[in-house]
Amino acid sequence: MKNENQTNQKSINLRNHFPIMIYWMDRGHVFRGSNLETCRITSEMLNPKHSLKLPMFNKYGEVIGLIAFQIPNNAFAKQSVNFFIGNESQNNINLQFVFENAPVAFWIMDKNGVFIDGNHQAFRAAGVNSLEEFNGKTMLDFAAMNGWALEEAQEFHNIIQQILQTGIEESHVETSEYYNNNEPTFMRQSAWALRPILNADCQVIAIAGASFFNDEQTQNKQFIIPENKIAGFLGQKQ
Repeated sequence: MKNENQTNQKSINLRNHFPIMIYWMDRGHVFRGSNLETCRITSEMLNPKHSLKLPMFNKYGEVIGLIAFQIPNNAFAKQSVNFFIGNESQNNINLQFVFENAPVAFWIMDKNGVFIDGNHQAFRAAGVNSLEEFNGKTMLDFAAMNGWALEEAQEFHNIIQQILQTGIEESHVETSEYYNNNEPTFMRQSAWALRPILNADCQVIAIAGASFFNDEQTQNKQFIIPENKIAGFLGQKQ
């Protein structure tokens, strides 16, 4: 039991260091919660085009607030402070719920580029159904499993190796326009960010990653907060 608790706490600590802002507000636009990344960001690091904002609903379909996911500008991301694994991270129940249920893929790799943690959105993107199937594989493994272009998987793998060597994070945002009969039908934005996680000796021990698509399909998804978590999300007394 002790080893299991230690493993869970390590996973929680790592999850607190994702290179993406997560914050939420109530219907009065009052900030009610965020992750560590949001606390260090300044206004010049932001680009509204690099964000995904979704309404939060209760089980009755009523809007109770807004949740946002935002990737900082790459120029500033490369100047970011390094986050260290220590005792400062605490088990934030709300963030754990966001991690598991958000339409954003979150994942963690070890220093060998092997996946060691992820959420349901990451599983779907990788073509698997569970953490057991997800863990222990590399991006090249998933490319072979799903018939992805090996060149793109190798490029991503090379970025991972570069981050491991330099300790500098990377992010990327790409916008694609889709046409029908030469008429623009919709625009899709894809964004990802990767951050090295260092120990107290400044050695890279893992990489935290996040990615999302900002398109009509994603924006139409309902982010539903369970009844027993609404008070915690909105800062209300139970």
